Amino acid sequence: MKKLFTLSLFTFTFSLFTPMCNAQIVDLHDFADTGSVGNTNTKFPISTLTLSGNVLYGTTEEGGPSGEGQIYSIHVDGTGFKDLLDFNGTNGGAPFGQLILIGKNLYGCSEEGGANFMGNIFRIDTNGNGFTDLYDFARATGGVPSSSLFLSGGKFFGATFQYGPGDSGVVFSVDTNGANYKVLHGCSGPDGNHPSGGVTVVGNKVYALCQDGGTNHYGTLFTVDSTGNNYKSLINFTGANGANPDYSHVTCVNKTLWGMTYNGGVYNQGCIFSVDTDGTNEKTRVSLKDSIGSYPHNSFMLLGKRLIGMITNGGVNGDGYIVAIDTDGTNLTDLADFDGINGREPLSDLILSGDVFYGVTWEGGSKVDGNVFSFTYTGLGIQQLSVANGKCSVYPNPSSGMFTVQSSVGSGQWSVEVYNVLGEKIYSTHSLTTNHCSLDLSSSPSGVYLYRVVANSGELIGEGKLVIQK
Repeated sequence: MKKLFTLSLFTFTFSLFTPMCNAQIVDLHDFADTGSVGNTNTKFPISTLTLSGNVLYGTTEEGGPSGEGQIYSIHVDGTGFKDLLDFNGTNGGAPFGQLILIGKNLYGCSEEGGANFMGNIFRIDTNGNGFTDLYDFARATGGVPSSSLFLSGGKFFGATFQYGPGDSGVVFSVDTNGANYKVLHGCSGPDGNHPSGGVTVVGNKVYALCQDGGTNHYGTLFTVDSTGNNYKSLINFTGANGANPDYSHVTCVNKTLWGMTYNGGVYNQGCIFSVDTDGTNEKTRVSLKDSIGSYPHNSFMLLGKRLIGMITNGGVNGDGYIVAIDTDGTNLTDLADFDGINGREPLSDLILSGDVFYGVTWEGGSKVDGNVFSFTYTGLGIQQLSVANGKCSVYPNPSSGMFTVQSSVGSGQWSVEVYNVLGEKIYSTHSLTTNHCSLDLSSSPSGVYLYRVVANSGELIGEGKLVIQK
């Protein structure tokens, strides 16, 4: 496991913070590692969950017979826990990041193990069968993958924490079958060291946070084209505007990127920040301190005009909490607090199904080795953002899976992205050559999806809901 910055706690208040705590966190499953030889129990769930139907999928970083972690599934009501795979070093170890579901297969990364002992990309079906080592990381091209994979345009994008051309990690792309691995950018010194947490792809741009390095040695945010060209530094963190983003990625809202840093700000306990995708209009939205959360390792998800996430420490009980903030930077709200028994120190992110959120905590639960939890909050519905009339339309809607998107933007200037309600991108197409395109989502299950029509400049052309009815 890569280094976690030391956690510490203080007590302050903040005038913009609104405690609500009107939702109860429900402990669905407790992890426990007894330490016995051959123990099949595991601990330290660190990956954001993946949902398919009524089943959640995730990973633990440690425990199991070889102590290398596992892939598991569990029903959304907390029953039916199943050990799908135990890592043993040869097949990988210390799995990191959210699993990506494509059809009936799960894809993910491990930080350790594999052929070169530097981690791998793997595939396994949802029943725990058919494990395949797709790609083994190596020193020359980057090792110790420290991020979730991001699926866009039929490729995975991600980051490694170490090694590569600059010896401080890389941002990479690779085909979903493990072929055509490419280093898009090798990190070293002034441009940032040790990208961690994940990358975000918007159009043909890949955005990544580095934990340290940069001009001020406090980390950076940079972008590079999905082909590996046009590197650009967007933020060199100074301490005052944030420091050491860790385990986190940015979330794009129209042309603005939102994120959190582990350190920095007025109280040196982390920041919530935003910056436009071209590097302008950088803002420190909140300087965190313990009563309103501190030392976050987390990222946001967008729901309508609110950003929802978790903060690792602080809150009412000092054990972390679930937070919401409006996209104009106001109304920071405590939605629910961890208390140790219902979890402690969330290091990952939330997913959503209907009005129920699901997540994991690194520690806590009744057996103190982490847990799976849910909480229901009806005050946050997925809202359709208003868009100028005539800019885009989608028809027929609902449909059985085939949709037509009509856009007023001309040839080669726009793209379409489709997300499920968990915020996972399930479809994207770029550089369209006409003012309309067809979306084939017929392989996706019935349900509500979100679409975005985005100009190459990053401007939102249109956004709304797609309904698949079969």
